[in-house]
Amino acid sequence: MRHLLLSILCLLSVCIPAREAIAQQRQGFQLNRYEPTPPGETSLMVDAPRFEAGTFAVGLSLNYAYKPLVLGAENENGEFKTLRVLIAHQLLGSLDLAGSFCDCATFSLSIPLVLLERGGSAASTFPCASPTGSRAALAMIQAVAPLEQVAGMAPVRGISPSDPRLGMMFRLYGKPGKTPFFISAGGYLWIPLRKFLERGAAHTGDEEARILPKLVLGGYRRRLHWSLTGAFLLRPEAHLGTLPVPDGSTAGSEVQVGGSLRYVSPGGALAMGPEVQLGTLISPKGHAFKPFYTSLEALLGLHVDLSQRLQLGLAAGAGLLRQPGTPDFRFLFRFAYHSRPAGRIRPVPVRAVLEQDPDGDGVLGLKDHCPDTPQGEHPHPLQPGCPVPVPVPPPVSVSVPAPASSLVSVSIDSAPIPPVGDRDQDHIFDDVDSCPDQPGIPNPESQKHGCPGLVELKEGKLLFREPVVFATNTDTLLEESFPLLQAMADVLQGSPWIKRVRIEGHTDDQGFANFNTLLSIRRAQGVMRWLQAQGVAPERMEAEGYGESRPITSNDTPQGRATNRRVDVLILDPSPVQPAEANP
Repeated sequence: MRHLLLSILCLLSVCIPAREAIAQQRQGFQLNRYEPTPPGETSLMVDAPRFEAGTFAVGLSLNYAYKPLVLGAENENGEFKTLRVLIAHQLLGSLDLAGSFCDCATFSLSIPLVLLERGGSAASTFPCASPTGSRAALAMIQAVAPLEQVAGMAPVRGISPSDPRLGMMFRLYGKPGKTPFFISAGGYLWIPLRKFLERGAAHTGDEEARILPKLVLGGYRRRLHWSLTGAFLLRPEAHLGTLPVPDGSTAGSEVQVGGSLRYVSPGGALAMGPEVQLGTLISPKGHAFKPFYTSLEALLGLHVDLSQRLQLGLAAGAGLLRQPGTPDFRFLFRFAYHSRPAGRIRPVPVRAVLEQDPDGDGVLGLKDHCPDTPQGEHPHPLQPGCPVPVPVPPPVSVSVPAPASSLVSVSIDSAPIPPVGDRDQDHIFDDVDSCPDQPGIPNPESQKHGCPGLVELKEGKLLFREPVVFATNTDTLLEESFPLLQAMADVLQGSPWIKRVRIEGHTDDQGFANFNTLLSIRRAQGVMRWLQAQGVAPERMEAEGYGESRPITSNDTPQGRATNRRVDVLILDPSPVQPAEANP
């Protein structure tokens, strides 16, 4: 594979005057250019910050780089030729921590280690000329052996620490993942271990601290999330090796820009997309966007939520423009745990004033339209807390003889009240039932009250006519299920005769049985929390999960498995009974 740029140009260590001049500069800098994002984010290289109060995340990252440091030269045609691969394989690991104390700031810490480095071998052929056209220079390069040991250029043997990184990010406008556009700002600080420990290879860390102020813009449109970053790395100039020329062996302050575009599945269980990072040196001056001073890397990343708390990240990519540390190929792996509630709906807090129930009918506070009148056995379907008005028959006029041989009209208001009918036996009386001949459900809209809807009362169960949908392998309810759940909340709130229900979760037979049982329990509890948040009294509900043990059809087909992944609501009190036949 032909290199577009060289990482180290023309290692001429035999030049003593140049070696003395270079010795006056800072020797060595961190060769690795990849910096992991804080754990819990859905990106690996370009920041896409998250702000959630009271959460933390822990991640373990692995970073493999192929040929991050090579020795080469350009021939008279401008073609780069590799003379020797100084570091062919480099593997780094890091422990990454992140936490948020409020929904406006995130703090992070990354502790990297160089786990493995291996050198390469000399190329079988050499170019016909060096960049300066000196065949004698190439002859001197060929005479130097071993090149890897010149000025600490040999690969690390064993495990070596690298510079720890502290980070912070603040939310300035909007909120990532919640608003279509957001702005965040923060930065990173690297602690130079070589300065304090006075040990370590020259290319595993810097001798001075580095600071990286950063601005992040981002947002989303439908399922596509994007982020753009701009940063300025404040870094003292440093030199790697004893090269007489700075090309390909110099580090300093640089401008960095990055971008990512990710597809995020409903519920956020999966995210994937490309990431690109560009950096170019502006100190020393005069080298911006020039070969050997500019790095460009591109990755394709994938994030998968393995469970409510565990996350797996993978990425692979290549270096397109090269500085020292930009590899031919890079592979990333991350395993993270995060305490983020992953979209769970929390119960709505109720103030003390809303908990008052002066008439003792179980309808609290401001929800009670008749706070001083109990709703009785026949509550009004459209006015919570009020009884159904009793129909008053018209007055009956009875003629009775009078002593003066005249007739007096007397109004009698005590005529018997006819019973209120329920022809379709859906517990909604015919006088307020918009569909008196079709079993239906309560509905706040009078024209739909008593008509079939998204929930069906059948055989002692409240059945969803459509499936309740969750994010894959989680108990995260998706927005497309909210109308179904709202219909269930309306039914329960409009049917006080239902004293208690059990919400049952079921799964298909894919995966491990124990996991499916736990997942079904969490999903049933998630539905119960959602209904509670909409005002359904918690004492009227309980939740249970049965996993794959109660299928209602075969699991041999995708359609059958989709049918078995369901949520049922069973009426416990009163127990189902057959309605009595009407008297003729």
